[in-house]
Amino acid sequence: MNNQEINQLARAAKEGDSGAFGQLFDELSDSVYRFLTFRLRDDEQAKDLLSQIWLEAWQSLRRYNPDRSFRTWLFAIARYNLIDHYRRYRPTVSLDAVINRSGSTDIEAEVELADEMARVVDNIDQLPELYQTVLKLKFVEELEYPEIAEITGKTENHLRVIVKRGLDKLRANYEA
Repeated sequence: MNNQEINQLARAAKEGDSGAFGQLFDELSDSVYRFLTFRLRDDEQAKDLLSQIWLEAWQSLRRYNPDRSFRTWLFAIARYNLIDHYRRYRPTVSLDAVINRSGSTDIEAEVELADEMARVVDNIDQLPELYQTVLKLKFVEELEYPEIAEITGKTENHLRVIVKRGLDKLRANYEA
């Protein structure tokens, strides 16, 4: 579903169509969930936060501006909820989760993959939070700079600088 169709559903939901909101939920939940699991690396926490985000979106729908992207608005809610979550909890890496995602039955390969993933995650965690968020939105969620700008409140040029510097720092940390 493209952004225009999503925005049409959002307009209908804002006018009271709960079915349209359900369609938005079905269409965008996986994307928001991926954003959360990437940052939290904990499926249960991501599911809990996802529920909280959709509840807040439903309760705040009257404040949604239909002239703007609903997807961007939703990711902004997700980002603010994630920031609140980080204020309360420090994220941890679950080795079991990394192994389960690999789909491999070779124990040595799983351990090697888990070590490599832990190293990547540690290097990502060394980046400032803004860099982490921008890189995730750009490369995992594949959002365009204008959408990321709305979510983060940064200019597109500043975001390009953040992406370049973030990748440079990530590369330097990873190779060290």
